[in-house]
Amino acid sequence: MRLVHPHPSSAASAATRPSGGQGARLSPGAWVRAAVAVAAIAALAVTAWMLVREASGRFDALAEAQSDNVQWVLAQVEVEYLALDAQLLRAETEGRASLPDLRLRFDIFYSRIDMLRKSRVYAALRAHADYEAALDTVWSAVAASVPQIDAGDAALVAALPDLGRRMQAIRGDVRAIGLTGIAHFAEASDLRRTGFLDTLRDLASLTLALLAGLMLLVAVLWRALRVLDGHARDARLSASRRAAVVSSSLDAVIVADGTGRIIEANAAVEAVFGYAPGDLVGRQMEETIVPPHLRDRHRSGMARYAATRAPRVVGAGRVQLEALHRDGHTFPIELSIAAAQSVDGEIFVSFLRDITERVAAERELREARDRAEAGERSKSRMLATMSHEMRTPLNGLLGTLELLEDTPLDPTQARYLGVMRSSGDVLLHHINDVLDIARLDAGRMRLEEQCFALNPFLEAIAAAQEPLAEQAGNTLTASGLDGNDHVHGDPVRLRQILLNLLGNAIKFTEGGTVALEAERLPDGDLVELRILDTGLGIPEDQQERIFEDFVTLDASYGRVHGGTGLGLGIVRRTVAALGGTLGVESEPGEGSLFWVRLPLPAAAPGTAAPSRALPAGSPPRSPRRDVLIVEDNAVNRMILREMLEGLGHCVTEAHDGQAGIEAAAERPFDLILMDISMPRIDGVTAARRIRGGQGACRDTPIVALTAHAMPEELARFAAAGMARTIVKPATRAALASVLADPSAPVPSEDAPRGGAAAAPAPAADPIDAAVMAELREMLAPAAFRALCADFVTEADAAIAWLTGPGAAAAPRADLAARVHTLAGGCGMVGAAALRCALSDLETRLKTAPGPVPASALSGLAPLWAGTRPVLAASARGLPEPPPRDQTSRADDLAHC
Repeated sequence: MRLVHPHPSSAASAATRPSGGQGARLSPGAWVRAAVAVAAIAALAVTAWMLVREASGRFDALAEAQSDNVQWVLAQVEVEYLALDAQLLRAETEGRASLPDLRLRFDIFYSRIDMLRKSRVYAALRAHADYEAALDTVWSAVAASVPQIDAGDAALVAALPDLGRRMQAIRGDVRAIGLTGIAHFAEASDLRRTGFLDTLRDLASLTLALLAGLMLLVAVLWRALRVLDGHARDARLSASRRAAVVSSSLDAVIVADGTGRIIEANAAVEAVFGYAPGDLVGRQMEETIVPPHLRDRHRSGMARYAATRAPRVVGAGRVQLEALHRDGHTFPIELSIAAAQSVDGEIFVSFLRDITERVAAERELREARDRAEAGERSKSRMLATMSHEMRTPLNGLLGTLELLEDTPLDPTQARYLGVMRSSGDVLLHHINDVLDIARLDAGRMRLEEQCFALNPFLEAIAAAQEPLAEQAGNTLTASGLDGNDHVHGDPVRLRQILLNLLGNAIKFTEGGTVALEAERLPDGDLVELRILDTGLGIPEDQQERIFEDFVTLDASYGRVHGGTGLGLGIVRRTVAALGGTLGVESEPGEGSLFWVRLPLPAAAPGTAAPSRALPAGSPPRSPRRDVLIVEDNAVNRMILREMLEGLGHCVTEAHDGQAGIEAAAERPFDLILMDISMPRIDGVTAARRIRGGQGACRDTPIVALTAHAMPEELARFAAAGMARTIVKPATRAALASVLADPSAPVPSEDAPRGGAAAAPAPAADPIDAAVMAELREMLAPAAFRALCADFVTEADAAIAWLTGPGAAAAPRADLAARVHTLAGGCGMVGAAALRCALSDLETRLKTAPGPVPASALSGLAPLWAGTRPVLAASARGLPEPPPRDQTSRADDLAHC
């Protein structure tokens, strides 16, 4: 393969031709430069020789001076010794008066001997055995005399004879030190001088040899210059080889001039574009490889670059565009353009790669992602509705079990009942775990921070778990903070964390101890909570896995204590949401330590919020009342009847809203329990008609029954005349509370799920922010956005049909079905105003005879026009919903 070169001034030739043509040959000026270099080298050599001579003289003088000084010091040692000896004799005759001079002479002699022992100058001398022996002897005598010299005058006078004898004993050694040292240094000095002179002579010879080598190097370089021309020829050959590499590249390479005319192309253009290289040369790029819809942009880009010289695509790296194949189809390419200069002017070298396969792979990945997101949306929708769909059978199950507890049971039946209740509790616990994970993963967990006393809080948690610990033969202890135990934090989430960890510790410990401890760390705000047990322990390689979802570890009695493996996953997410850290330390067979570090700043004592009162152990009794139940579900009616009759009340049933209105009109009742979602007439409409009529129950308290009470629905209930709301499943305690005082509303923010709730004020916005908050809390952000987008698409189509000409002529049942479907969607996303209108329309379709008024259908369009933009705006600006009471987690399923 080769590049086509139609012109001698081709880009490749321009790129590979050496600049200057004959630049490899030496010019006359090179001779002058060489002569100057040689002269400089010679001058440097002469200068070096002179410097060596001067250095030799300096070092000779320095060596002699050092040697003389050393010899003087050695001679001075003996002089100082003699002076010390003479002073000793004087001290023996003169007594105390001469002791200062004696000490001075001793110190001088001591310093001389110490210098001989330690100075590096005398290191070589100390290598002589005779010298070393004499020095050691003298030093021993001197060292032995130090205590006597440093003693008091009286002691020193008494020691003078002993000092004199000791000094006399070393006279010969002192003499030997001086003579040996002087002889050694004299000999060493002569040797150094001789050796240094020899070194200088060698250095001079080496310098001359170096100069000769430099001259030889100059000659070699001169010869190298002679062959430079040959090297240039080799470079041109190498450039031609590189051009061959380009021509054989799998990427198409096209060279064009400033007008866009192709002047070169490699062989790969045939595989990429379908053109032979020769077919492209001389033609314009825009008419060969640029698709028609991009040619105007190509021409404007070329003109802009020619006018401003400001590149956009040129030199911008890889750019993804479309290209035109010879057969007329377009395909994606990756383009990179570089500008270069040639003898004919500026040229543009384009590297083009066919990325059809890569784009197809990316499209497949996007489709796979879209399918995954669609699955995620489906899962989110399932989670959004599963609690409501599961609450009805679960309500029937748990309510029936509660009724069975009040009937006579033999031991076998009681045991079976216990198993059934345990299974129901486990099912509810699993559902709560799944929904908790959905909320935490969506990042919508609500925090309720308040001040509370930590030590009683921990004691209460331990007390609640103590029966389980005793059942497993374990000892459970709790210890709190020292000093001030008032902290600021979220007690609901903290209780959830500790109950999970304590439950696991108790579950996997038998006949051991479990401890709950708290300690404030030195940094002030962090509190470390520790759960220790002496149970099975966890292998080191499994300690990270236990915090993953659906992970359970095999153990010797793990089959006895089952589980879904979600508890620690929830703990991990909750701790992270609270800004804390979580860890575990464990040894198999010895036990485990789980620690949680959470920011719990200290609070002033006395600021702790009062704890919510726990429900009473038995429901309060009320006078016998006559109660009307309006409920379309037979199971729910049966459960309510049995509960109320078990409390001693008289019950009348109505199977739907219409039947309830009729029953309320016939005779007075003390209380009406009204289901909300019913066929023919819903509970709200029925309550309005009872309140607005002249029947016997016009003033009778009406309590709403609902499985999923949104805030705007509570407002509708209150506006319809309902005093309170019971969220299913209705318990006997909730019913007893309502029967005891049907007209006393309970603040909704304090009402536990499954109990009574007061109705808030009606919402005026077309979008219910609380409903949107509920969805955002439960769903991941992407799933939430997808849910809103899907609803807008479905609502657009439904509104278009309902307000079109076909709706008025459609069968009444079809019209009602479409209205019901759209109303359900509105309720899911919180489109309150439109949902109310649709509910009224559905009621009209089910109850009012005759044709539907055109205004009822046409009025939906303005409502949707006002709701549609507010939907997105409300979603973006949604405030966090109010926190729930953790004590009612079992009933969160009905409100997700």
